[in-house]
Amino acid sequence: MSNCTIRLATLRDYENVLAIGEVYNGVDYLPCKYTEFLEDDNYMNFLCIVDGEVIGFLCGALIDNREAFVLRAGRVKDAYQGQGYYKALRSHLYQTMSTIKSVKYEKVVVFNAIAEKLLQPDSGFEHIAMQKVYTYEIPESVVEEPSSDLQPLNQKDLHCLLSDPETRDFLFPGGILYVHRVPYKLTEGNFPSIFNKRTVLFGSPSRSIKYKLVTTGHYFNVKLGFRYILDIYGSSPEDFTHHFKAHLAFIRNLRKGKITVTIFTPQTFPVAVLDDILTRVGAILQESFLSEEHSFRRCVSE
Repeated sequence: MSNCTIRLATLRDYENVLAIGEVYNGVDYLPCKYTEFLEDDNYMNFLCIVDGEVIGFLCGALIDNREAFVLRAGRVKDAYQGQGYYKALRSHLYQTMSTIKSVKYEKVVVFNAIAEKLLQPDSGFEHIAMQKVYTYEIPESVVEEPSSDLQPLNQKDLHCLLSDPETRDFLFPGGILYVHRVPYKLTEGNFPSIFNKRTVLFGSPSRSIKYKLVTTGHYFNVKLGFRYILDIYGSSPEDFTHHFKAHLAFIRNLRKGKITVTIFTPQTFPVAVLDDILTRVGAILQESFLSEEHSFRRCVSE
């Protein structure tokens, strides 16, 4: 590995970061989110530079009142891979995190094969949550269908929901709410990150508890089209039809090109019901090696 320089990224580095290359097989979110990453005080964005050329990027996002962090959008140019540059970026980020006294944990969200390794007793990671994953291609005509009368939840609604232990434990047994695969702890300190311009929350009230079903949606544009991530919390399949229509209404004025929706469900949510609702509107289930998502954390403080 040649000598490299690691420094914080700036808005002026946008084109050089994009020139590192496409990752995530056409669904790379960094091109549309780069400015948001740079403007967030809880995001630390580092570049790896060799001979004046930007060859790597890695973000560390502080969450949970700065008690934890997650790695995001890491990448190294093809010609420089396998030479230790990503390891250097990661080591620099870990060293930076170690100087922040509030940081206690690193959280990771991974799929299938990687999860099997982290589930081993000697991995150093604690398993904290698991979800099922289903991806559908949505016909554009479906977005024009009549919408639900569900109204988005606001910060006051979420505070009320979380203040009721029975409702909170029913909907979020793992104590996590995801926004674009970042596993946020159920604390008001995370509300500014949860309630951002790309995210919407819907809830179905219940007589016995405050809400029996909550869903969240988060969108971004990528090379392959419009991507929408929909998370389900709770076990009320009969209400999901209304939620799905509400999310379609949210998508209506945002979509550009091909629409793909990835749905994350609790293990107990009946996939037959989910598939029936989606296929009735012409959605096509996509084959994918991503069938399960697992969240872990490890202690990084002494």
